[in-house]
Amino acid sequence: MKASKVRDLWKAWQNELAAQLGLAFQVYPVRGGQRQEIQNHLPVVTKDLLERVETCKHCTPSKLTQQVRKNQPFIYRCPIGLHHCAIPVASEKEIEEILVVGEAPPVACALEEVEKFNELGMAQTTAMGDKLEETKVPALIRHVLDQLSPILSHASQFMKNAEGERLRLTTSITTLSTLLQMGKRTAEISSTSEIEEILLHTLGVLYNIPLASLLTLDPTGDLFTTAAAFGPAGHPVRLYSCHPDQLLLRELTESESFVYCDEVYRLLKAGYGEGITTAYLFPLPVRGKTTRVVQIFNCQFPPEEVSAIAAFCRQTAVSLERLELIEEVQGKTRDLTRLQELTSSSGDTLELEELLRLVLATCMEVVGAEQGSLMLLEEDTMELLIKAVRGIDEKIIERFRLKPGEGVAGQVFVNGTPVLVTNIETDERFHHVNRPRYKTPSFMSVPIRFRNRSLGVINVADKRGGPHFTAEDLRLLCSYGAQAGVAIERSIYYEKSKALRQISITDSLTSLLNRRYFQERLTEEIDRAKRHRHKLSLIMLDLDNFKEFNDTHGHLAGDQALRATAQIVRNNVRAIDVVARFGGEEFSVILPETAKEEATIIAHRIRREIEKGFLLKGITRLHRPLTMSLGLATFPEDAQNLTALIHNADRALYTAKAFGKNRVVVFREGPHTDPAS
Repeated sequence: MKASKVRDLWKAWQNELAAQLGLAFQVYPVRGGQRQEIQNHLPVVTKDLLERVETCKHCTPSKLTQQVRKNQPFIYRCPIGLHHCAIPVASEKEIEEILVVGEAPPVACALEEVEKFNELGMAQTTAMGDKLEETKVPALIRHVLDQLSPILSHASQFMKNAEGERLRLTTSITTLSTLLQMGKRTAEISSTSEIEEILLHTLGVLYNIPLASLLTLDPTGDLFTTAAAFGPAGHPVRLYSCHPDQLLLRELTESESFVYCDEVYRLLKAGYGEGITTAYLFPLPVRGKTTRVVQIFNCQFPPEEVSAIAAFCRQTAVSLERLELIEEVQGKTRDLTRLQELTSSSGDTLELEELLRLVLATCMEVVGAEQGSLMLLEEDTMELLIKAVRGIDEKIIERFRLKPGEGVAGQVFVNGTPVLVTNIETDERFHHVNRPRYKTPSFMSVPIRFRNRSLGVINVADKRGGPHFTAEDLRLLCSYGAQAGVAIERSIYYEKSKALRQISITDSLTSLLNRRYFQERLTEEIDRAKRHRHKLSLIMLDLDNFKEFNDTHGHLAGDQALRATAQIVRNNVRAIDVVARFGGEEFSVILPETAKEEATIIAHRIRREIEKGFLLKGITRLHRPLTMSLGLATFPEDAQNLTALIHNADRALYTAKAFGKNRVVVFREGPHTDPAS
């Protein structure tokens, strides 16, 4: 292509990009390190912009070329207050050009300002990292630096290829400008789910992505689940979930950039299922932690598109972080106001009975009531039971039960609406005769709620020192009811957590320890081994061809096989050994105070017992006998910490799989040969 035509194309591209972004472009050609006369300064796309920048076209920061010799784009602010992004560009004749993308003056510049700028040059400009306040840089200028500079810096190389590149470059302009605009839009949205949907939809449409999803980490930090997806409605990826230590996520955390995988075995190991041939993973870090991950499947992108997608994900992460911070501040402000008084009186108690008595006493004291009761919903019977009472003997009402919707308290529980009655005998809602045990005909009933869910009801009666309760009393009681809901929910959770502790550390299918508790135990055993200078071995075990078994005999048979396997492993280790289900058909065994040689004997014993086979209910003949591959590593000779020990035992297991399965492999550094079974 002729040089003139390349120049025309290069110029047209700048103008088209300027039109898309609404920014002005300046080009400073440089030959031999010296600045030439400015050509085509501030290419203009509208008459209005031309009028505003005409008087500014002779502004030439004389030291700009010195600043850009580092061959890195940077942001600066000129003496008249405009922000610019300077980007070095290699031309077709290997003459450096400095492309400056920046704000156009809001009005025509005064001549004295132009002269001042020429006189000062770069002496009074401010480069990023010096005095320029990063938070005051316009968002669009920062987006240019993050997303467009890698593309613009290579633009002239694209120009040299062929006329056909024009279409590609035009498409890239549209794509990048759309990303910039959508990035600006996410900064204006106040809904996390809406931002997540926009993120996936934008990438899906712009890059013609067949399938993508967004994973979010749950509050406990134990599981990533799919929050949004782009692609076929019934695709299994929409229901995908995994632990944070999934191999690709683990690699993503270590790389802190993006991960690309086209190895089918690793993709299957990650749990994506069949039909997935490639996967990109991009992090969306929030306050330094990767709590969201964008997954793009069955695509291949050139490097510049990968950079643009990664930058768009980072930009979206900033918007998500903003929302989280706002929500956190608002939530803390509300909680501080509501919980201050009750927290100071309730203290740190987690025992439910004690807390309920304290809550009721505090509420009665605040509103000056002489009688009161606190009722909670019994989930087993779906009845309201009195859990705390004052002003009447507990034995009299200990068997009192109320269905939700029955009586005043039952209605308050169901409707979530507090009730103030100044005189029950004249109130049109009730028209009840006041019972003899009450001194006054006035009472209040307010719901105890937590996150829009009713937990119970607080009832108070007999206003002390007055004929009836007031609207202010009701406001105070409602405030304390809201505070009580938080404290009571916490206490209920604590009570349940104690009862569920044993359940929480075991796998429901095999009754072995689960993976989470396994890691806790392994940490403890490694610490103990360090203190006493003992060895410790770890065996990772995986049933061979289990997916084929499931497909042939069904998932119920698969569950039977997992239970039988768990029993065989448990029966062939010592009482002090820790057996856990690591996940799926994978198991693990911690062998305290066990050297590699003894651990190898145990591993072979387990493999042989599995190979002998086991009876499964309803199956008379197995399509293929189930076998097991085992990998073994020992602390401290093979690893110095938990992560490395698991990793190396896992590597040995993968080697056993690679060399034909149904065998034991002991970890060692370097390439493996076919191990003996």
